[in-house]
Amino acid sequence: MLTETKWSENTYQPFLKLIDDDYLSRDYCGQYIILENVYIECGNDAFLIKDNDSEDEVYRIHIEQNKNGIDVENRIEKRKKDYESIKNKYN
Repeated sequence: MLTETKWSENTYQPFLKLIDDDYLSRDYCGQYIILENVYIECGNDAFLIKDNDSEDEVYRIHIEQNKNGIDVENRIEKRKKDYESIKNKYN
């Protein structure tokens, strides 16, 4: 039996939603914050800022983790601290 798997447009990446719900991508099921010139995605150990056209990484905000891959710092607070300056620079 074949069943179709489809993400809801109400699906989102919770870390990104807490940072900026207004710019959260509805077209990509909330997996990116999309600004005018760049988009932001949440990786396992970093927030990645990538160019909208080339998809090249332009900036990375590393999240400290322990040897088991568990965050040892609050990734939301770290991202919120830098977000306004990145938004002003790339939007």
